[in-house]
Amino acid sequence: MKQNWNLQLIADPKDFKRIREEVKKATDELVSKWENETSWLENPSKTKEALDDLAKWSELYGEHTKEFFYHMLLLTLDEGNTEVKAKYNQIHKLAVATGNQVNFFTIRLSKISTKMQRTFLESQDLKEYKHYLERLFRTGKHTLSEAEEKIMLMKSKVSSENWIQMLSAMLAAEEREVTDEKGGKSMKSFSQILELMSDRNKTVRDKAAKVFNELL
Repeated sequence: MKQNWNLQLIADPKDFKRIREEVKKATDELVSKWENETSWLENPSKTKEALDDLAKWSELYGEHTKEFFYHMLLLTLDEGNTEVKAKYNQIHKLAVATGNQVNFFTIRLSKISTKMQRTFLESQDLKEYKHYLERLFRTGKHTLSEAEEKIMLMKSKVSSENWIQMLSAMLAAEEREVTDEKGGKSMKSFSQILELMSDRNKTVRDKAAKVFNELL
């Protein structure tokens, strides 16, 4: 059965250009401020400032990824549409490239010395980021250097496809409590939430759209 999703509830295409420009400006400012700076790898208060900036950027980048998901779902509805596919490929490459620009944050933080890791984890300045840093430090030994990461991305012919599959798998596994057609609340899968976004009941549509945006 052919799906009929109301994608306008996800994002308004008229906003895409503005959001792209805002994300580019924010990304350039973030990279300019921190990429050649080293104090945030040694001073907990500077680390907090850097992570606060990264968190603000991530919120804006989240808006940026809505354009990617919009075209991904549009392509699902009409796989043979070459114009949609071209736009999808364009925004996907842009989203990946933008994300890669700020990869230095996690790579460099994950590589700091064990002594500095303890300092960061014990710092009151970084209390709200403690669990994030713990996870980052645990994976640090398996993280490639920045140069190696770039080489791997350039050499990998399937990196984009893997990225898409990863996101799709993550979303497919997601479930959220949503108001259903009868007014009750029940757990729904990602695909079921999409279905509810085209429900005849406006309240159901609106609540499903809100949950969908929270997933992104």
